[in-house]
Amino acid sequence: MDGSNILEIRDVGKAFPGVVALKGVSFDIKRNTVHCIVGENGAGKSTFIKILTGVHERSSGEITLDGKPFAPTRVRDAMAAGISVLYQELNVVDELTIAGNLTLGQEAHSFGFPKRDTAILEKAAGILASFDESISMDTLVGSLSVAQKQVVEITKALCSDCAVLVMDEPTASLSLGETRKLFDTVARLKASGVTIIFISHKLDEIFENGDYITIFRDGEMIETRSLEGLERSDLVRMMLGKVVVNDYVPSPAIQTETALEVRGASTRKLRDVNFDLQKIEIF
Repeated sequence: MDGSNILEIRDVGKAFPGVVALKGVSFDIKRNTVHCIVGENGAGKSTFIKILTGVHERSSGEITLDGKPFAPTRVRDAMAAGISVLYQELNVVDELTIAGNLTLGQEAHSFGFPKRDTAILEKAAGILASFDESISMDTLVGSLSVAQKQVVEITKALCSDCAVLVMDEPTASLSLGETRKLFDTVARLKASGVTIIFISHKLDEIFENGDYITIFRDGEMIETRSLEGLERSDLVRMMLGKVVVNDYVPSPAIQTETALEVRGASTRKLRDVNFDLQKIEIF
């Protein structure tokens, strides 16, 4: 295990009945970096993330997390090991306060009644304030913006001593202002020692936030490399497996003759309609 790597993935595969979703995927993720994963729909990104977070069990291969074998069979296993995920669809309950959301399912019991862990709440309050001082633990989640709800999810992850945070299309429902706040949060998490796995179809976000990138195509890992010096055209070529020409300028259309002429057409809904349709040739 290279001490600079928090995750090492070796020959990981996943097969469903009649479908091979991942084929021998191998790459490393360095600690305290933003590692981006890109690829077209169906490239295998979601399957890999679900294996990493305990939703699916891998069919083959090995994963090492912080120097130890990692084989989660459920989401709780991944969270206990320090891997949390921020999904595109946020997992919050609007009818509860922030405190209620952060302790949901983790309540201790006294004489048969649920009792919140004050230590967790104090830790969460400190984390929440470090990201957004405008909201308190007593705030109803339903009154928050999407960006603020994401902060609640991030706070929940950090309360569980998250070492790796997976962000799956995190800006899909955000405004430009909220997106900027999220990017600031990504930088702060990285600075605090959290490794970010960032998944997005928006290449501008990849180049702005990422340190390293892994490209998936047709269930395979095509390349893992630093984003430094990578051209957008090369990234698109690796994602699609072909060259995409963006600067093609078509020749101007040449009008040759009138193909259809309408003069004074009238119906109950139209009056005196006049127009011509021109025949054109494109070279």
